[in-house]
Amino acid sequence: LRSGKPFTTCHEWESKALDYLLHTVHPDVVIVSFHPGPTVPDHPAFDAISQRALADGMVQYWRQLSDAGAYIVGIKPTPDPKLNVPDCLSSRHGSVDTCSVPRSKAVHPTTAIDTAVQALGPGKATEINLDDYICGPDECRPVVGNVVVYRDEKHLTRTYSMTLAPYLQRALLAIPALQT
Repeated sequence: LRSGKPFTTCHEWESKALDYLLHTVHPDVVIVSFHPGPTVPDHPAFDAISQRALADGMVQYWRQLSDAGAYIVGIKPTPDPKLNVPDCLSSRHGSVDTCSVPRSKAVHPTTAIDTAVQALGPGKATEINLDDYICGPDECRPVVGNVVVYRDEKHLTRTYSMTLAPYLQRALLAIPALQT
């Protein structure tokens, strides 16, 4: 809601993008990403209920794409350290250890992406999860292999993203719809 009125700009853009994909592009594969955070007007808490509502909205669009022959690939949102990593590292007491966060705090257990992929079903959608390349089994460290992972609170640095490219490529190439 903005100024007490429903915020419809996203829906308008999504509708135009869907129309363009269905009637101009005719894609074989659509790759989707989404960072958790938005909630829905009826349920402002960020939890499984709001993520389910967002997923339901995604599935409405994805079904139309799937019915037109497109395969959906959802990229699971990156873990969220819930702190500005560069600010933490550059602070007076900042270090790799003090700026690390428990994996259980950073990794999103349920997101709209994984819920929507499950709802669309096998043979129509796949989720790619790179969490294990970003976080260790117990914690998410701000520096991995001498590379700073985040450029702010939730966005990966370009350099760290490049280190993930081979893993993302391998996951994409394993998807039957992308094999030619």
